[in-house]
Amino acid sequence: MSMSFVKYVLSLVFIMAIAACGGGGGSAGTSSGSAVVVAPLITTAPAALTVAVGAVQDYRISGGKAPYQVSSSNVQVSVASVSDTNLKITGIATGSSNVVVTDSAGVTTAVAVTVGNLSELFSNAPSTVNLSPSTNASFTVGGGVPGYSVSTTDARIASASLSGTTIFINAIAVGNATITVRDASGKTKDIPVVVGSLIALYTTAPSSFTIAKDSQRNFTVSGGVPGYSVESVDTRIVVATLTGASLNIRGVAVGSANVLIRDTVNSQLLTLNVTVGGDSPLGLFTSAPGSLIVVKDSQTTYSVGGGVAGYSVESSDRRIATASVSGSSIVINAIALGATTITIRDAAGTSLNIALTVGSSNPGAFFTSAPSALSLSTGTSLSYSISGGAQPYSVVSSDARVVVGNISGATVIITALKAGTAALQIADATGKTLPIVVTADGTSAGAGGPAGIEVLSSSSSLTSAVGSKVTFVVTAKDAVNTGIPNQIVTFTASSGTLTGANPSPSTDVNGSITTISLSPGADLSNRTITVTATAGSVSKSINIPVVGT
Repeated sequence: MSMSFVKYVLSLVFIMAIAACGGGGGSAGTSSGSAVVVAPLITTAPAALTVAVGAVQDYRISGGKAPYQVSSSNVQVSVASVSDTNLKITGIATGSSNVVVTDSAGVTTAVAVTVGNLSELFSNAPSTVNLSPSTNASFTVGGGVPGYSVSTTDARIASASLSGTTIFINAIAVGNATITVRDASGKTKDIPVVVGSLIALYTTAPSSFTIAKDSQRNFTVSGGVPGYSVESVDTRIVVATLTGASLNIRGVAVGSANVLIRDTVNSQLLTLNVTVGGDSPLGLFTSAPGSLIVVKDSQTTYSVGGGVAGYSVESSDRRIATASVSGSSIVINAIALGATTITIRDAAGTSLNIALTVGSSNPGAFFTSAPSALSLSTGTSLSYSISGGAQPYSVVSSDARVVVGNISGATVIITALKAGTAALQIADATGKTLPIVVTADGTSAGAGGPAGIEVLSSSSSLTSAVGSKVTFVVTAKDAVNTGIPNQIVTFTASSGTLTGANPSPSTDVNGSITTISLSPGADLSNRTITVTATAGSVSKSINIPVVGT
């Protein structure tokens, strides 16, 4: 073996030894170009997490050095578990905790967990939602523990639905309902809903009117959202009260004050300007009779006065007659045959009614078979014919306590009630008259006059409240307790107000009168009112106590 071959082998071994040592300055063992890098420890959970009570959230763990461990800083609020790379966080109770994930090298990452929501459940709906029927509105809900639901107290009035965090409210019918929002923890938020009428708030009271001191007026309130309220800005002048939809306004002292009417949601307001005058003024009156007969195509004029000036007039059937007012005069135009009611009102709303009959003209002479002077025994009746003139006919007595007349078609029935003299006046539709002087001689005809009178009341007492009344049934009877028709009965009362007693009414075909009523009038004190009915020479009284305060 040559020396050069030996040198060659030794050189090769030396080079290999140097390569095994990492190439000069490198460290022995591992090549510097193949070092292992470990990824940072992370989870797919956000750094701050909110979960509902009882809710479970799943996430993934990556990086770091497996296996992993997890812990909660407050297991009463939340718990966490790990399986391989799966992280599970469960909400236990409202509060806060930290969930910490740790790898085998001791590296950690944390998740701040809030169970529930530390802010209160809320909605951006107003304190009261006002809607009209068939309309809707939407609002936002937040806070609390997500997982919301809604309900209504009355689905006939308003319904509600939820989409995510948006509440939809649908108005169905007029009324009130409450929409309740509930979060996943059971906390609630109520939203009152008022569904109002499509009709604006209104009242039958005029916007400005006058009443007398110590008097009162009644009106009606409607529209808007029912559940009305009323307020007088000066109760020393005017007092206003509401019962349901019935408005009562009472004048207390001379002056002026505003009365304010509101509906339930105060979204609508009516203002009434009320002026209170001095003592009660002269009552509304007219020169027209309460029952009037005119001829077709005629025009009649009457005066009106009293009450509160600013008069109006209307006809209940303008096909029969029309009416107009100019200052203190009313003009009635008869258009067609028939009957209607002419109503006169003053500025305070007080009214008078005229029962108007439009008759046809008859060119024949106005005539009756009754003599111009006639004598009758008390309790007897005689019948006579009427012809000519313009129908319908009417008859009045100068003293209905002595003699009365009744018209039946073309017949007048004359009845003597008690001794005395009275004049009957038969009239046709044009106003032509036929006078008859009747003398009742005072001698009884036996069964003709009433032997007794019976008075029955609808109630044994009368409350002092405004608008209360008692009605009566009064029957004139003969000696065998048979009702006697066509008997004039006069009425008196020791206090209060009698309605239907003037002029004195006559008994009907059954011998009874049912049109009389008694109210307490302006005197609201407790007392006893004595009502007396008189027919001929017989009378009957009944006592009606006024009760209440």
